[in-house]
Amino acid sequence: MNRDEKARLAREQSRRIASDSALRRRLATADYGRLLAWGVEWEGVSVALLSDPKSNEDHWPSFEILPLTNDPHTLRTLETPAFWLHPHLVFRNVELNLVATRAFAAGEGPSKGRISIYGLDFEFELSFLDKLHLLWRRYRA
Repeated sequence: MNRDEKARLAREQSRRIASDSALRRRLATADYGRLLAWGVEWEGVSVALLSDPKSNEDHWPSFEILPLTNDPHTLRTLETPAFWLHPHLVFRNVELNLVATRAFAAGEGPSKGRISIYGLDFEFELSFLDKLHLLWRRYRA
């Protein structure tokens, strides 16, 4: 996905999020999407799943890399920094089918089956009713 395609997709997704209160609330309860599982797509093929987000010292969440293939070449590629720094990688939220258009990996690449990624989230504003609903749900829990 090139820069223009990402910009267009970001605008479309922003409109979708702005018009869907249930989606905004789901994203808000998942730390704006950071706590959800993410698929990694390379040339239109899902090659890995990112899960188990953990904060680290540089404030970039790290995710466990779960390969979705047994192909030895792809498995070796997933362990290289060059793969994770490629600008055409697509990070797609598994649950909501939204793409993190501003996500990118930390420069050092994967380590011990984990990768630090910035931008696996969405920026949006919660309405007053969204905030009230989330507060009510928290109170009831």
